[in-house]
Amino acid sequence: MTHGTIFVKNDHETSENLANFIGDYGAKRFLKYKYGVNSENYKKYAQSRFLRDKLIRHLNRGTLQLDSLYRNFQANSSSEYKDSLKYTLIEKIMRSKDTLFVNSPNFQKQPLKKEDLPNNAYFVSFKTYNSKQNEFEVLFKNKFGENFEAFLQYMKVKYNQ
Repeated sequence: MTHGTIFVKNDHETSENLANFIGDYGAKRFLKYKYGVNSENYKKYAQSRFLRDKLIRHLNRGTLQLDSLYRNFQANSSSEYKDSLKYTLIEKIMRSKDTLFVNSPNFQKQPLKKEDLPNNAYFVSFKTYNSKQNEFEVLFKNKFGENFEAFLQYMKVKYNQ
């Protein structure tokens, strides 16, 4: 529904990230209104958001590492060598994500098989929908004091809606 209010032309990544941010804000606001901040529903949502935010930051760092690796590939390197470097880094990113959740109540270290590793499309898609979440959160809190109406108006003006 966000795209009906704000759609960032020629910047799919910003448009999707903004829609995700607004959707998450709406879910939080709804749970707070319907059940209250001390409810089990709200607490579960807040905990899942906390863990999801940690994962988003981790995978965004991984995406930046992959981007850096690709920019530094030598033109004369074989595709087998490039693939080896790429999958070694992807494996490191995915294995290290388990350390984010060691202290969470439902933590279970998942075995990781080489054939289960994500490919470039996974990271591109992840970046499309999640790379700017922190930017919007910081702007929303610091510039607008969590005033959603002011934030939304600013975004409409910024993106000429």
